[in-house]
Parts: sequence; structure tokens; C-alpha cells
Amino acid sequence: MMLSLLILALDVLKPGQGPSFDCSQSVAPVPQMICTDPVLAGMDRDMAALYAAALGPDVSGAAAQRRQGAWQTGRDACGGKADQRTCLIRAYQQRITELKILAGQLPVFASAQYACEGTAAGLVSASYFQGTPPAVLIEYQGERVVAFAAESGSGARYTADAVQLWEHQGIAALRWRGQNLRCPKQ
Repeated sequence: MMLSLLILALDVLKPGQGPSFDCSQSVAPVPQMICTDPVLAGMDRDMAALYAAALGPDVSGAAAQRRQGAWQTGRDACGGKADQRTCLIRAYQQRITELKILAGQLPVFASAQYACEGTAAGLVSASYFQGTPPAVLIEYQGERVVAFAAESGSGARYTADAVQLWEHQGIAALRWRGQNLRCPKQ
């Protein structure tokens, strides 16, 4: 059945309408779903083009490949979700927004500096973007992380792997790779 759907999708999708990868080379459920869904295939093409543009000639860089591989692993985890398509759309939206931010293609709509308390703490820079979904580029201790808007009872909360920035009334609670910091806005 899945093979029939894949063959049908390959017949329906004209060149340039499929995803960025070769559908005939993948038997995994998530890539097959992307191959048969024109919206997901288009998002995959957009993401792949942004990935290549953001990296320029350094597309083969080890760090970039690790980050893309981690994203693909997260995307493929959507296969176990109740609403796989919604999960995949969200995964692509986040990756596309992240790549646009890193490539300087989204304008900053607000920025803030936070001075974190503690001996190992320091200055945190936050640049906010009105992407789909809304995001923040957090710069701390020489690292840059793009985090995405998350539900909160009050204030603005953004999350990424092992990172959270939750700003409320001029104080940011920063969780940075196991560290919990209190960071008043400057």
C-alpha cells in the first residue's frame, strides 16, 4: 500500500515539486509522508535551499551537518506522534525560521541585554523575531541558540534543547545547559 502511494506521489509531483531528497531512496515512514504531501515537500525544498544559502560554500561543515542531522532526527520523531502532519509542519516551520535568522533574512523587531547574576554568569543578548513561529536568538558565553515561543502563564517564554529564556517584568530566568540564572534586564 505504502509503495503504491509513493509511486502515485511520484507520478503526481512534477520535477521541482517533490522534496529536496530522492523519494525512491527512502522507505522510512516520515520521508514517505513528505514525498506524498505537496505542502510538506514544498517546505522541505524551502528548508534545503535556506540551509544551503545559510552555509554558503561551507555546506559540508561538520558542525552544520551535526545540527542538520539532529534536526532530521527530531523531524523523524514526528512519525510516532498522533498528528504526524502537524508535527512535521511545526518542525519545518521552526527549522526554516532558524535558518532565516542565522542567515540574517528576518528583521529583529526587539532586542534586550540581560546581566545574569552569579560568578560564572555574564551578559545575555536576546534578539526577538516575528517569524512563524516567533523566535529569539540568544547569545551567551560565545554561543548562539535560536529558541521558539512556548506557552507560559505570564511573560514571554522561549525554549530550545537544554535552553529556556523566560522574561517577566524585566527579569529573565535563563536555563542554559543545566545552569539556572536570574538575569535582570539592563
